[in-house]
Amino acid sequence: PTQQPTTPPTQPRVNPPPGVDPTPPPPTPSLVDGAIAFAKAQLGKPYGNAMGPDVYDCAGLVKASYAAVGVYVGPWGSTSQYNYLAGQNRLVPIGQIKAGDLLFYADGGSASGTKYHVAIYLGGNQMLEAPYPGLTVRITSMRTFDLVPYAGRPTG
Repeated sequence: PTQQPTTPPTQPRVNPPPGVDPTPPPPTPSLVDGAIAFAKAQLGKPYGNAMGPDVYDCAGLVKASYAAVGVYVGPWGSTSQYNYLAGQNRLVPIGQIKAGDLLFYADGGSASGTKYHVAIYLGGNQMLEAPYPGLTVRITSMRTFDLVPYAGRPTG
């Protein structure tokens, strides 16, 4: 007779890509609340290639919002911010996002490609962003098209 194994086969452990914390600490509420409050104070301001205070692009808004609470999120630019947070082991799987996390967008949702947009996740499927020329800083539903599968968690 064929002998059955006494232990179930083990599943290979899937390691996350570099920079992704599979069990991230929760965001720091006071810092997140402050960054979101700063970002909300910019609602209605026009999009422009700047970090404020009168016009913002997406990465400029994120950088200024977190700088207002003393948190560095990386250089000005979506790809630079993603790469900086990855280097700090501050990426989290998109299924674990919390308010204050940064959502990144790239062609095809590529984690390795150039990021063309970044927004602040507010919770409840909402995000705050400086979208593109002709629109103002706004709160909108979180888009999943081109969403990178990892978010940045600047605090925690």
